[in-house]
Amino acid sequence: MIEDKQQYDFFTDQITRKGVATYDAFKLFLQMFSAIVGGSIWLRLQIDGEAPLSYEYLSDALVVLLALVGVVLVIDNARSWWRYRVRLVEIVGDSAHRVPPPKWDSVIAQFLMSVAMIAVTVMFVAFNPFKVGSEPFNEAGAEPAAQASQTGTYEISVRRISSATIAAP
Repeated sequence: MIEDKQQYDFFTDQITRKGVATYDAFKLFLQMFSAIVGGSIWLRLQIDGEAPLSYEYLSDALVVLLALVGVVLVIDNARSWWRYRVRLVEIVGDSAHRVPPPKWDSVIAQFLMSVAMIAVTVMFVAFNPFKVGSEPFNEAGAEPAAQASQTGTYEISVRRISSATIAAP
């Protein structure tokens, strides 16, 4: 039979691992999200004119999938941590070294991580680099439809700044 000390060590190790795994999942989300956003911005800057619609859909799908995986990992690790903690309380029981049961305030950080992942995903989909800047605006900020109705036609001006232009005195 397994000794109480061995069970205690096993469960405390698992609780620690679940806490670390939660933060690793969030860190993975941040790194992958940054790569997708950075790549989308870079690719959008390389395209003259309007970007293909498939780029917008693909980047949106990647970010939504990434958020889904990140939220599932964070929630599953928090759930698993909770169950290991409850089991540890049962093992320790009424011994001299009592372990308090888990409380809901223990998982606030995991909840906030999940909310943050969902929020930045919604913001990315709303302000996807392949959407932003694809429609021309006039200098006063009027939308193209409003501008077209006033003048009948409208003009698109695109100005690109190269690194040589920036470095020039």
